[in-house]
Amino acid sequence: MPKTAYTGRFFNFVSALILSLRTKKRSNRDGIEVLRADYAVLNRDDGKGYYLPEETDSGRADTKRWHERQERRVQAIRASQAGALKFIGMGRREPKGVYGQLSMFRDGG
Repeated sequence: MPKTAYTGRFFNFVSALILSLRTKKRSNRDGIEVLRADYAVLNRDDGKGYYLPEETDSGRADTKRWHERQERRVQAIRASQAGALKFIGMGRREPKGVYGQLSMFRDGG
């Protein structure tokens, strides 16, 4: 994790965070979500807060690792929704037959 460097970019970030919290009365997490539209705001692996990555190769590598973790989370969430989507009729279609009856063949044969 990078050391905190108080740059103009950091102060712009903090100012935007304070403004978003005051004007929209959001929680810190919601404020961070809003700021992520314009800033690469990463969360620490140890759960102890957020930070802006350094504008170096190391910072870009941190950002890439964060992005890959987020993508894996998205995939896991989508996979966990599969059963619920099937249940409400938005997933893979079951062949017509008796409701609740299992079929050995997906094509209805």
